[in-house]
Amino acid sequence: MDISVALSKKIYLIRYNTLMSTSTIKITIEDRVKLTQDQINLIQLAFKKQIPPEDADFMERVQKDSIKKMKSQEQVFVQLSEHFVEKYGIEFGMLLLTAIIGGKVQYEVAKKSIERQKANERISKES
Repeated sequence: MDISVALSKKIYLIRYNTLMSTSTIKITIEDRVKLTQDQINLIQLAFKKQIPPEDADFMERVQKDSIKKMKSQEQVFVQLSEHFVEKYGIEFGMLLLTAIIGGKVQYEVAKKSIERQKANERISKES
């Protein structure tokens, strides 16, 4: 399966489970997002729009390319997501991208969404 399709489905599932579920789910320790101190430091810098130069260059190229080729915001987001997920892994890559684009509030929403998704997956496996 193409990574962009898989990533889009994962993002959709996270959003769907977070927005549509009204049940209370207990988030356990294994469901929590675990970040290293280096990852936390990168997130903190991302809140201040200070990101690694190679990521900033990539984001700038994607934005310029999107204007030239008239790409939709969704196409741009998928391209950025693929880059960050490939470079940093699914959880941290998505969290870092969210911190860069959406700031602290959107980062917290994304973090809770990932934890809720992990809890839903755990509960499904237990059933």
